[in-house]
Amino acid sequence: MWVQQVFHGRRALQWGLLEDTAVAPSAAAPVSSPEPDAAAALVEAFLSGDTAGWSLLDIQASAQLAAPDLPLNAASAGASSAARPDAVPTPAAQRSAPVRSDSGSIQADLPSSSTSYAGPWTQGRAELAAAAAPAPAAAPSLAVSDVAGDGAAAAAPSLAVSDVAGDGAAAESACAGLQGNPSDWLRSGGALGYQCAMQKMTHVSDQEIAYSFHAPVDAPWSVARYMQPKDLATLLRQQLAAQLQQDQNQSVSASSVSSSFLAIPADRAYHNPQQALTIIAASANAAVQKARDRAAASGSGIMEFVPDPTKPGQLVGSDLTAFFTATVNDPTINGMRLRPGNYSVNAGGNPDAHLFFPCNPRNRRRTPYTVDLSGSTLVFQDIKKSGFSIVECANVEIVGPVTAYHDLYNLPFTQGSITAITNDSAHGYTWTVQIHDGFPTDRLMDHKEVREGYLIRYDGATGKLIDNYYDAMPSAITKISSSPPKYRFLFNIALPDVKLGDLVALRGIYAHGIMLTRCVNVTIANITMHNVGMFFVIDWSGYGNRFVDNTLAPYPGQIGNGEQPALLASNGDGIHSVGATYGPIIERNTLANMGDDAISIHGMFTLVVKANPDNSTIVVATGNANTLGAGSRVGIYEGDQLLLLGIVNITAVREVSNPLPPTMHSKVAPRKNLTSSKYFEITVDAWPKAFQAMRFDSLITNMDIQGSGFVVRDNTLMNNRGRGLLVKASMGVIERNTILGPAWWGMQIMPEAWWMEADWSRNVHITENYVEASYGGIFAGLIRNSDLGSGQYLNHKDIIITGNTVVGANYAPILVTSAKDVVIGNNTVRDCMCHLPPPGQGFSWITPGALIFVENAQNVTISPPNTFINAAGCAFGDYARPIALGRNAVDVDLAY
Repeated sequence: MWVQQVFHGRRALQWGLLEDTAVAPSAAAPVSSPEPDAAAALVEAFLSGDTAGWSLLDIQASAQLAAPDLPLNAASAGASSAARPDAVPTPAAQRSAPVRSDSGSIQADLPSSSTSYAGPWTQGRAELAAAAAPAPAAAPSLAVSDVAGDGAAAAAPSLAVSDVAGDGAAAESACAGLQGNPSDWLRSGGALGYQCAMQKMTHVSDQEIAYSFHAPVDAPWSVARYMQPKDLATLLRQQLAAQLQQDQNQSVSASSVSSSFLAIPADRAYHNPQQALTIIAASANAAVQKARDRAAASGSGIMEFVPDPTKPGQLVGSDLTAFFTATVNDPTINGMRLRPGNYSVNAGGNPDAHLFFPCNPRNRRRTPYTVDLSGSTLVFQDIKKSGFSIVECANVEIVGPVTAYHDLYNLPFTQGSITAITNDSAHGYTWTVQIHDGFPTDRLMDHKEVREGYLIRYDGATGKLIDNYYDAMPSAITKISSSPPKYRFLFNIALPDVKLGDLVALRGIYAHGIMLTRCVNVTIANITMHNVGMFFVIDWSGYGNRFVDNTLAPYPGQIGNGEQPALLASNGDGIHSVGATYGPIIERNTLANMGDDAISIHGMFTLVVKANPDNSTIVVATGNANTLGAGSRVGIYEGDQLLLLGIVNITAVREVSNPLPPTMHSKVAPRKNLTSSKYFEITVDAWPKAFQAMRFDSLITNMDIQGSGFVVRDNTLMNNRGRGLLVKASMGVIERNTILGPAWWGMQIMPEAWWMEADWSRNVHITENYVEASYGGIFAGLIRNSDLGSGQYLNHKDIIITGNTVVGANYAPILVTSAKDVVIGNNTVRDCMCHLPPPGQGFSWITPGALIFVENAQNVTISPPNTFINAAGCAFGDYARPIALGRNAVDVDLAY
């Protein structure tokens, strides 16, 4: 059974569609369902938003029913009542009220088959029974005319009208003595409890109800919060969605169905909801199934979502979510399409994202389902909520072309121009920055919790990150003036190469653009985003998800008075994959002006704090043990050098108390807060001899959720503070990417204990990429935290670096350490090492001037010959002897 609460003129109209098995046709009014073909045509018309379908509905429903809000009782559906659109509501004292059963309990106003309703609704409450009014004469009911053309009458749904505005003395008296809250009354109070709950819950506004809760499954009413429906389409689309929404028990559920699915223009509106019920009630299931069958046969099966037409230009995220959940588990429906438009998007009831796409992990789709957003622009209103969130979905595609961004009045970062510099000990080391018009001021400057601690600097003439980039970390921020807004940033040391007119950006810490959580084979395609609060895309614990043809770029239009365009597109990474069982496919994306790395793929390290060889247990510090469940295959590493001690399987996990003294802190993972962390004891199935080296500051990682099998191909990555591509995964391909102007390495293949990101890489092919970077080109290896030396253990394996071009790198165009079975061949190094890196950004163990450098490596083939071109006359590269070998580089085959 499905019931919708309709608010109209400060009265509540409760109407219900009962399951076929629960409806007993009245002897006075034989029931005949419409032909499935006719009903299916109506369903299809409304699902498609076809105006011809609305005309069809006009013809079929013409002159059948007037528009009164009269109380109906399906048990007496044979009687009829004249009605007119302006009918006066029946006084409360004359309306149908609960009747006392022989047992003294309160009976709901049900059809003649009410005995099918079991449970507390037919038992009632003693106090409600005592308060119940005597039963009045039977209320008039409405005869239902044939709408299918066969001359038979369709079943009328059960309806009851209650005075919820408080103007009925009888209702007030009956409800006055009730204790508890409306949820309690609904749960066990029968029909009177329902009436009293509705009276209590009715808000002073005609538009909304003040409470939101769900009745028990055996209740004859299901209560949810909806906006006031204004026409037939609202009722019909809700009914259709309810029919499509199936829970794990295959029972109809309407609790998550919202109010705006399909829209009829005002001139086509039906103000009497009974018309919708008449047309669809008796054959809803058959009609919907017929529509499904036709959609499947035609190969289309795409349903259109039309936002509430009474709020033009606005999209309520929870409405779209309800439409998605009502259809995604139906294999005969191939997808949904948002009617193209420019929308201001508020999240509605979605807690963490503006557009939320949840799926049932126990009922995952085997065929594609497409969410088509093409032709729309989406402006998100809350920077604390993500743009999109896709959870537990399989084979779902979110596609454009669509443009989405957080609103300009609520930007997640700020920026300005350097107008003054002091660089002496007497006046301090300061930059004075005037904030550009239209960008945040005090909101970011005054609150450390919502901003990063450093400034990103750009060239004032080109808008590019400065060459030889470094983060500028102020020790204090002082406001100088409000108009124009100016701030002084104080530094502890003099910072080199700063010029008046340089541009700076200050990142905020807000929500991601697109979040995927435990998704399988989900595709994100052709989405353009601006003004992202953290990562453009974050892919948690995925399997084979695809990110293709997407664009991340600074907002291209005017902000404020237009004096400066936006410098940042996102505060954090571009596309970030963490903990994937099978790696992501990242192709043909354009990612520009990120506040951190462009693309990152990795697993997760967890800190070991105690090893117990006697019982084969290991205590770890982590926020949760989600990645270390029983059955997980884990690797144990010595901390600083990340030497692999062994691989074992977890057999049990339990949470334990903190075993550490308060003064303990990690040198391997200094960012780890050991005071606030949780602790878990894991039991493993073996204890190899090498585990004798395991101790506090060792690391553990799940070997099966590191993004293996990834593909990064044909992407363009540019002008980001961070690395162009950061990979800590295996069995992957990196090919034909263009990387322009990252702050640091163009590509880096390296685990990082500092960030607790795993792991070493094996069988990775890096081919035919173009890297233009002012710092470094391509680096596969390890840098130790303790002394910034290269990792001495050879845990990278089968790394192929061929056919790449590196241009403009001022430090180590191609660098390999800590690896075995490596090929470096047929690469081109051009115009590199024209400048030295800033002080403190080099490594003493690299041979000065080396264009290809190898250390701590074995079985390395530097062939076919690589090409070195110095057309720019770069003075700091050794183009005569471009290849150098460091310590422990053995079995190296060189070809010039």
